[in-house]
Amino acid sequence: MKLWGGHVVCAVLALTLFSLLHARVGRIDVGNGEGWDGADYAAQLRIGWSAGSASTQLRPLMVWLARPAYALSGNAVVAFDVMNYVYAAALALTLSDRKSTRLNSS
Repeated sequence: MKLWGGHVVCAVLALTLFSLLHARVGRIDVGNGEGWDGADYAAQLRIGWSAGSASTQLRPLMVWLARPAYALSGNAVVAFDVMNYVYAAALALTLSDRKSTRLNSS
């Protein structure tokens, strides 16, 4: 557990910063928080894979990863918000790996 302690702290700090920025900036006003492309992704969540535009149909992984959060919340905007927190934590955990981010390799 000691090995993961620093990584978890880094992830918690990143999520705290992300939360503060999210609270300050808020959601986009377009489409009740869905935005321009987000409306197509939300349609794919609500209706199915064939909904949305040709461009969003090329990126089904975004929708597939958000499906559990959508199933719990019933709201596409909330589901993608939750996934943004998951992505921020995963990025922080990945970047906190000291072995792969050393600047001095000597």
